[in-house]
Amino acid sequence: MRMAHGGGVEQCPPPDAAEPGTATLLAFSAPMLVIVGVELAWRVYLPAHLSGTFGLSLAAIGTLLLAARLFDMAADPVVAWASDRFATRWGHRRPWLVASLPPLLLGIAGLFFAGPSVGIAAVVVAGLALHLGYTLLATPHGGWALEMAGSPRGRMRVMTARTWVALAGVVMLLIAPSVLERALDADRAAQVAALGWTMLVLTPLTIVLALRSVTEPPPVPCTPSTRRTPWRTFAAVLAMPTLWPILLLYLLAGLAEAGSAAIFLLLVDRALDLPGWGSSLLLVQAIATLVALPLWGRIGKAIGGRSLLTLFYGWQMLTLPVALVLPGGSIVAATVFMLARGAMGGVDFMALRAMVADNAGTARERGMPSGAICYSVSNMTLRLGMGVGPLLVFASLASAGITDVAAPIDLPTDSQAALRLIYVAPLFLSALFGMIFALRHRGFSSHTVGEGGVEREEGDLEMFVTRAGEAEHINAQSERDEPDERR
Repeated sequence: MRMAHGGGVEQCPPPDAAEPGTATLLAFSAPMLVIVGVELAWRVYLPAHLSGTFGLSLAAIGTLLLAARLFDMAADPVVAWASDRFATRWGHRRPWLVASLPPLLLGIAGLFFAGPSVGIAAVVVAGLALHLGYTLLATPHGGWALEMAGSPRGRMRVMTARTWVALAGVVMLLIAPSVLERALDADRAAQVAALGWTMLVLTPLTIVLALRSVTEPPPVPCTPSTRRTPWRTFAAVLAMPTLWPILLLYLLAGLAEAGSAAIFLLLVDRALDLPGWGSSLLLVQAIATLVALPLWGRIGKAIGGRSLLTLFYGWQMLTLPVALVLPGGSIVAATVFMLARGAMGGVDFMALRAMVADNAGTARERGMPSGAICYSVSNMTLRLGMGVGPLLVFASLASAGITDVAAPIDLPTDSQAALRLIYVAPLFLSALFGMIFALRHRGFSSHTVGEGGVEREEGDLEMFVTRAGEAEHINAQSERDEPDERR
């Protein structure tokens, strides 16, 4: 239905508010197994693998990780804008998911199975192909997710499903490396290869499942000027006053999670004195998160994203210092610690994604269909943090005299303490700043609950969308008038 014009701005119809069923959400979220597989590899396994297989220094590995993230950030906005802007007979998002398959498969084959005889240039090319496929998949799929529900609670449900499937993927992907690690005493290269085989099988299966099971929501008509160039659309999205606090928390999360994850295996082997237990402990954490996350999703729908984030940051600050005093060689103590870490794992990303979806949903209702661009802006911020985080952590290791992450050598007591502190510090500081920010800035989400439990939109975002639409209308009118003036 086409609505009347108001204030000179074309009012676009709101998206369909019908909530997808659980089976639909799970099928749609299946590609998250691939997305999380790429992240798991880069955050945890590939730094140690590249150091042990190719003899790369910590500085070289950190630079490579940062370069991969910068490549993501360059490709992401173009893919996001194009998937928002150009419709095909198959939809806005679906062709991009299909296009992601070749570079993903080539990147997995070239990177996860690379041996010492492969040149480092080939590894870099494979890494770029992997990240190109990752962007072609993650950004349109993320934009599609932001458009699947018409209410804040519905969006929290969608993000809970995507996060849960991602965690289920972590569990699935970690099974083979854990079995190889504990039963066959396999080295890191064999574990990475097992991860690669699993991803080669899952990548086409999950993408086909999502494409066959879910239809895209109908496109939202709007004035052509609102989608003319990617830069103007990005500028309009970045003008959202409610988006900047979310981006700051994304940056902190990326710095902390990627930085600490890059040295997790080193922490387990050298500081906790549990060589050969790294993959198994990650599996324990992932299973704990998989069990707990649906509960936190229901709590988040009831109390809102900001309150849920506050709980998450408090739990982080309570549990993380335990790593500083864990007894070495105790698998029981390490397991209890990982269970505690997993109890609220993924809650921050689930809540932040739901907040981004709120912003994208309200903008879409007012004629700015920018789901992929909203997702891209948050992803670019997260990836910047994920690129810089390992670089800072590796620099801290070097300053502490820990320069080789692959050689199985014993560390002195003071170096073990330094390694524990370097692992804990990014996560703890991120939680501390996040807690302070969440308590001081209450205008996080674009939605709050009004009288009678009815959801209402924050005035800042409503004012932003109205003014943006008015500005675009004025620009379009001026451009239509220019030919008359020339005549």
